[in-house]
Amino acid sequence: MAEYLADDLARAEIAAAGHEKINGLGFSARLPQLEQHIQHPGPGRKQLSRGELELGRGTAMLSTWGGGVEALPPLIHACRDLPDDPRPWNALAIARTRSEGRLTPEAMKLLQRAVELDPGYIPAVFNAAVLLVETGNVEQAHGVLDELDRRLGEGPGFPQLDGCYGFQTFSAPSLAACDGLRAAVAAGDPAAAPPHLRSDVI
Repeated sequence: MAEYLADDLARAEIAAAGHEKINGLGFSARLPQLEQHIQHPGPGRKQLSRGELELGRGTAMLSTWGGGVEALPPLIHACRDLPDDPRPWNALAIARTRSEGRLTPEAMKLLQRAVELDPGYIPAVFNAAVLLVETGNVEQAHGVLDELDRRLGEGPGFPQLDGCYGFQTFSAPSLAACDGLRAAVAAGDPAAAPPHLRSDVI
């Protein structure tokens, strides 16, 4: 490279080639492409069904500003319009839990419905494991987590990963687990940590 930079002719040729390349990327050079796109437009964005729109609305609420109460109506509509889609059932389980401020058996039934519809749907499997831990069913959670590891090992695609992951909240069990973990660290005793957070148990 140094020998090219030391040569006046080589530098001029490099500069000219770069200038030509930049001009080729300019707006005027793209006018024929723009004209082609205008004359032959693509298929455009897929028209979403009412259920898909409601699912998107409810999911956005859960992921941003909305609480469970606000997300319930659109997600209930989504479950009615998309009864064979695991995503609204999974999201509705989270919305129910947030709206009631506690973990309920109904949330687990909704997650079970999602997993029955698609056993490879990772968010529902993950949420079921977390819900089991939060309710003290650690042994059952271990079995679900083993199944989750197996499914992740199969290399799931985006449709199997897309969804709400939502039970890591400030619930009493979560706070108790955090306190237990902090105490175990302070005491320097890993065995004192909550069982579901210990690598030797999991």
